Amino acid sequence: MGEDGPVELTPVQLVRRLFDANRTGDDVLVLSLLAEDIEARAAADGREFHGIEDVRDWLVGAAHGGPRTEVDAELVEDLGSDVLVVGRLRAFHGGVMWDRPACWLFRVRDGRITRISGFRSPEHARAALSVHD
Repeated sequence: MGEDGPVELTPVQLVRRLFDANRTGDDVLVLSLLAEDIEARAAADGREFHGIEDVRDWLVGAAHGGPRTEVDAELVEDLGSDVLVVGRLRAFHGGVMWDRPACWLFRVRDGRITRISGFRSPEHARAALSVHD
């Protein structure tokens, strides 16, 4: 905490914290970093999540035998209130594992992540960024 209260994280710090929380399985922290009206599209399969309850339901399902994913951030690029992350995505389900490059574009507003969009390449993410602005 700073002298005047909690220190607000930059968008890059917020996204890095999300990746750290995901890696350590801290679902409570994951959810605390997301806006209530989060909009997300999974990089793995394009599945969409609308609101914090959708994300919570997915996390509970993954903890009880559903598909499990691991993500690694190899490159994090500050784009102001947006953050581009290039990394790897691994998914495990039914004894099968796959590992592939992945890319995410995060939008941060008012200290929370409001949008997560998964892409197969940074070029696709950058093209989407120009469409959303």
